[in-house]
Amino acid sequence: MTKIKINNKRLLISLVNMMFIIILIFFTFFPSNKYTTDWSRTISLLSFLMIGIQLYSLNILGYKFYEFQYIFLVLSYIFFFGRIWLQYFKLDIDIFWVLHKYYNLSIMYNTGIYVIFCIEFLFLGMIVKTHCYNFVNLNIEDIDNISIFYTGITLLIIAVPCRLYTDAYSIFTTSASGSINSIISPTGLVDDLAYLLIPGIICIMEAKSKQKTWIFISVIVYFIIIITKTGDRRYYVAGILALLAYYLLTENKHKKKKYILKIGILIILIAIFLNFLEIIRDIRIGGLVSFSSFIKNYGFNVLKLNNLIWNVLAEFGISFFSVVAVIENVPLYIPFQLGSTFIKSIPSVLPIGNLVGDYFRNASPSTIINEYTGLPVGSTLFGDLFVNFSYYGIFSCFITGIILSKIFNKKKIINNDLKRVLYYSQFYVLINLIRSSFFEIVRPFIWCTIIPIMVYNIYNIKKKSI
Repeated sequence: MTKIKINNKRLLISLVNMMFIIILIFFTFFPSNKYTTDWSRTISLLSFLMIGIQLYSLNILGYKFYEFQYIFLVLSYIFFFGRIWLQYFKLDIDIFWVLHKYYNLSIMYNTGIYVIFCIEFLFLGMIVKTHCYNFVNLNIEDIDNISIFYTGITLLIIAVPCRLYTDAYSIFTTSASGSINSIISPTGLVDDLAYLLIPGIICIMEAKSKQKTWIFISVIVYFIIIITKTGDRRYYVAGILALLAYYLLTENKHKKKKYILKIGILIILIAIFLNFLEIIRDIRIGGLVSFSSFIKNYGFNVLKLNNLIWNVLAEFGISFFSVVAVIENVPLYIPFQLGSTFIKSIPSVLPIGNLVGDYFRNASPSTIINEYTGLPVGSTLFGDLFVNFSYYGIFSCFITGIILSKIFNKKKIINNDLKRVLYYSQFYVLINLIRSSFFEIVRPFIWCTIIPIMVYNIYNIKKKSI
């Protein structure tokens, strides 16, 4: 007689999450005026319960805080519930740009329930036990530091001039008016190739592990300077986050005391960096300044960490209202797209934007909705799913989570140098799904995956032929 083996940890996680989904179904189909009127309290308490369940689940499943699943979930809570938590605790009195006054209570309540469902189903998909999926045959036994190093050098030769040109162009356009609203970045091939900077840097850090700390610091300093001069933050912060996660992974191999000390230092530096982003937000509103003026006028303010948590939640918790705007206006003003925005995004892999006119504009419906409402609150994956599939987008989150679990399989950061490079290169792009549309990440994701593989395989073929 065959014995059925039961994984107790996964059984416990399944039962707890099933109970939580039942609770969500109750709040969905049996709402009361009390829940709706005090919507921020209801959504906050449900989100607190959910984050506790999910972080506990990740912990007992062995996920580390430098893995994609862990970071993506934590950031999702900050970006989608930050403002809600502040309102629940009555801390949003002096908040900048009050957004909840533009929407009725029932819309915000329904959106809160929808977002909670989305995060829960995305989480369940991301922890599904999957086998490591290879996009191509990587010939694991042939991977070595020399090939990785030359791959990184080649990517940097391509990316650095494009990144410098793109940044210089952005600095010039913002300096001309002193406003973030005037920022213009080159589009097309130059912008695409600039994305290869992060994969190239990770390759070099992987090959030259003894120098990775200085490489890491140098890149962060450069990104901070660019953020200061342009006010543009999204992909620079994503790049810093990806490099930091990779750095923590590789440092974890060293002595425990040394690792704990570095973690302590990093926590302090992260707090200072978050404060820096808050100052940049204020400067963006009031007008940009030169880097020297920033150091002179705001240098010491960066070290003042008063109300840090409040500032972080206020600054980044706007993504929720992007979903609110979608649910309020779809299908009232924009019909459900039935998956067409995802299909329209696929051709964007090619640098053909100038040839197809407004074709790609409809691939990012949140952009159209933001123009209609006059509230530039950005885009999100959850908003994209609602535009296409209404509330059935919740089930699409489970499928999306499974896809992410295949891309960010734990084996990729353990067994193989090239897979580690690809893991954190893809991390750099896909972490933006919290704050951008599917359309915005398709091209950089493909380019940051395919080109490093192609370059590496070229060196590998040459190596075999020698």
